[in-house]
Amino acid sequence: MRQVLLILLLLTILSGLVFAGNTGKIAGRVMDKEMGEPVIGVNVTVLGTNLGAATDEDGFYFIIQVPPGTYDLEFNYLGYHTLTVRGVRVKVDLTQTINVNLESDAVEGPTIEVVAEQV
Repeated sequence: MRQVLLILLLLTILSGLVFAGNTGKIAGRVMDKEMGEPVIGVNVTVLGTNLGAATDEDGFYFIIQVPPGTYDLEFNYLGYHTLTVRGVRVKVDLTQTINVNLESDAVEGPTIEVVAEQV
């Protein structure tokens, strides 16, 4: 009876090790630097990989199944300066939180006047 309990205990402990993850997660929020509001649809990419995500309506994003290591993240959105965060360290079974504020890149062009002619 004692041996059966010992075997069951060992199997329970070992099964926990089998289901341990081998990747990490990167998550965070992207906000407008001037307005303090979330930016929707920002492309967040892990440079050197094919991993990435886009921010939701509240500016949140998450990238799952990132192998452990150190990466550079790029935040890219039309009308904003592209931002690169270097040296993001991902560890197994942990979430690395990276929150950023994007700065507007408003380009002011010449005024164009369109005149309609009626025939």
